Amino acid sequence: MRVAYVKSGDVVASLDRLSSIDAVSADDGGPDAFLGDLLRAMPDDRFLLLGIATIVSSNRAAKFPRTRAVTLAARRRFGAFRNALRVFTEILGFKPDWIICGKCGVTLWSSYLASRILRVPLVHSRHNWLVEKTPIGRIATAIDNWIVRRTDAVVCHGPYLRDRLAGIGVPHNRTFEFDSGNATLVKQTESAGYDIPVINTGGRQMVLYVGRMVRQKGIFDLLEACARLFPDLPGLCLTYVGTGNDLEALREETVRRGLAERVDFLGRVSHMQLGRVMKQSQLVATPTQSRFPEGRCMVVMEALALGIPVVAPGFGPFPYLVRDGVNGLLYRPDSIDELEETIRNALVDEALYRTLANGAKQSGRELLQPKVSYSQALGMALTQVRV
Repeated sequence: MRVAYVKSGDVVASLDRLSSIDAVSADDGGPDAFLGDLLRAMPDDRFLLLGIATIVSSNRAAKFPRTRAVTLAARRRFGAFRNALRVFTEILGFKPDWIICGKCGVTLWSSYLASRILRVPLVHSRHNWLVEKTPIGRIATAIDNWIVRRTDAVVCHGPYLRDRLAGIGVPHNRTFEFDSGNATLVKQTESAGYDIPVINTGGRQMVLYVGRMVRQKGIFDLLEACARLFPDLPGLCLTYVGTGNDLEALREETVRRGLAERVDFLGRVSHMQLGRVMKQSQLVATPTQSRFPEGRCMVVMEALALGIPVVAPGFGPFPYLVRDGVNGLLYRPDSIDELEETIRNALVDEALYRTLANGAKQSGRELLQPKVSYSQALGMALTQVRV
């Protein structure tokens, strides 16, 4: 079988990482988990992987066993249309037996058109959701929704997205929910002698952010909230893990405000090392702004699996994982004041923190193994298409 898979991210880099890992060492979480799961589940099939990435400056392609990977740089202005045209021509040239598209916008539109020309099934893979507020954005969303309702099946990451898909009219019998696992992360974290980045917290209380370093993820909001807390909480420190377009601007802002001794930047940390970093923190914060698309938020799942309470905004997928006052605290989205107060309450009130930590441990047990993996959901979707 020939499969064309269109997704976000640098697929060439992903395949480089996956090719160095054997099946026994495969991780059930992390950024390459879904792609790795799919490739392992279909060992005899041929793939065309098309990725669109914001972190690369130019297009690149590479050949791997039974797989051709093409990473397209996500450029501004007319870049999205050029990439969509490239996706369209690559799919037509590959002539797949079915297409998986994990993108929205013009990339989804071109994938849909290719599927109709080739008369092959199109499965939409949904990983996030954005509520557009501009007129052009709402028009694009309307087109997306029209196409998604007409795809042969939809797989989605978690219950929040399943509810949103139902809300736009995708039939229940064509929607297949999947999840990621955290057993590998927990096992690696608990293993003795595992090498980790050195974090000199000096016994301080660490608030940890893990994710893309972009403004819409609330990274500057978190810096501001912690900056207000530093004078009252001398034992508090803030650590950022991740890379992105706004990383250097955040570093510069940290230095400008004289906060460099209280704020650490670890850059990219491998998924196998992430657990040990999380275990050194008291709180994991996900200060995502309401304008940023979220789906399942794997960082929240990972933190809870390790028994770390989470501070998160009370919108989108976060209330599906974070139970306010039980395993974490929710605050009003986009409110730096409430973010500051929520962090303060969690760290200052010892009884509350013990409650949250116990709740996180209990919640984490339910997040170790997914009920349905990504490849299993796609398998069910393909079975449905063939019926």
